[in-house]
Amino acid sequence: MAIKRFAAIDVGSFELELGIYEIGKTIGIRRIDYIRHIIALGKDTYNTGKINYDLIEEMCTVLRDFAFIMSGYQVDAYRAYATSAMREAKNRRIILDRIKVRTGLDVKIISNSEQRLINYKAVASFEDNFNASIEHGAVIADLGFGSVQLTLFNKSEMINSQNFPFGALRIHEMTAASSAGRDKLIENISKMVDYDLEIYRKLFVKNKDIKNCICIGDPILYLFRKAGLYNNKIIKRDNFIEFYENVIKLEADEIEEKFEINHRFSSIILPSIIIYRRIIEKLDISDIWLPGIQLIDGIAAEYTKDSRIIKTMHDFSGDIIAISRNIAKRYKADGNDSECLEVNAVGIFDAMKKIHGLNDRDRLLLRLSCILHNVGRFISIKNAPAATKNIIESTEIIGISHDERLLIAEVAAGSIESLNYRDVKAAKLMGILKLAQSLSRTYKEQVKDYKFKVEAEKLVISTAFSDDMIFEILAFEANKVYFEEICGIQAILKRKRIY
Repeated sequence: MAIKRFAAIDVGSFELELGIYEIGKTIGIRRIDYIRHIIALGKDTYNTGKINYDLIEEMCTVLRDFAFIMSGYQVDAYRAYATSAMREAKNRRIILDRIKVRTGLDVKIISNSEQRLINYKAVASFEDNFNASIEHGAVIADLGFGSVQLTLFNKSEMINSQNFPFGALRIHEMTAASSAGRDKLIENISKMVDYDLEIYRKLFVKNKDIKNCICIGDPILYLFRKAGLYNNKIIKRDNFIEFYENVIKLEADEIEEKFEINHRFSSIILPSIIIYRRIIEKLDISDIWLPGIQLIDGIAAEYTKDSRIIKTMHDFSGDIIAISRNIAKRYKADGNDSECLEVNAVGIFDAMKKIHGLNDRDRLLLRLSCILHNVGRFISIKNAPAATKNIIESTEIIGISHDERLLIAEVAAGSIESLNYRDVKAAKLMGILKLAQSLSRTYKEQVKDYKFKVEAEKLVISTAFSDDMIFEILAFEANKVYFEEICGIQAILKRKRIY
């Protein structure tokens, strides 16, 4: 296969970045050019909720230059993503329109969970190091300018991910007006970070042996590179702490001179290194790995995987499912009924591939809806659907966008009346889930060995189970009306006759 050229653009909270890549089976993913422009979009967003006119003009000028460079390289494709500063800006739609008109570029605002998964795809491209790090327990500390994401792996399985609103730029803006001295400032930032980390440690890290920390984040990576400590290898805890102690003694102008950075970038170094120090201390980390990736590297890795140019070994869909199962476990909703529901729903979905018009991503959303459909019972049995909807809407799932999470919440809650036919995809998934749910109404120990196939334009569901199924039959007859209306195919349940 010929080598493709790809461009990745990150419209970040503190900088605009362009990466030009060559991608091919023999060469892998190779960055051949990199352009970076510092622009503190997040400063406006985090303080006023909007990005001002001057910054928008500066951003459009830089992105127009990026488009010109991409044209020079004759890239085959590009993806441009915007993160927290744009995500939280009230005038984001106006900005996206202005970028399109001025530059011709389509910029997509991605959710926090999408952004983090893209970063993980870049980390996972270092397969040997990544697999070795997560095999015995690790946390990925993904420090952005607006927030930090901690994602926990135990025995190679992603089990939890939480977002904390103490990114480097956000904390700098929160403490910029403080008149406290350096020691007091370090103490205040540490206390702020420790409060959330202590809760996180008690809820999610207890009884787990987490020794490795995979650190992602431009400021700390830049410092380690300049200090000569970074070579994509493991850094021991003592080395990190020694480096930390040396850096926090420096004034802003000394940091600028020592690490050859401008004054705007130097202002976020102190909060960045404090945040990492607190994570390493609170979670008792012994080994730190800095893979040296940026969001643009993740965007290139995502494009490579989506285009199937290079086969990747790590199963990110499996991570999304594993996280969802752990959420269900947290709310005591991981029993046999959820397993039966998932098996039956997937069976119906797969049998109807040529009919429902849905794709593999929709199949994943259906599975997540099945896994999480009972979480609301932990709050209220009587009002379980409403509680389920609220829990899912409020719970971030790595790799799932905000809109997808709302869809999962709607489908899992299973309220046909509230759906009001406004979302055809959600309606189809809910129809499949409701029909599948009726097949295991009494939650017998076995799944009743259902077989699913489409014949003569009918969905035929058959089982050799000959025991009493009165509740399943009644539920099936009730739910198939909605299913047939939405999916446009008749559903029939066949089973052995009881003598």
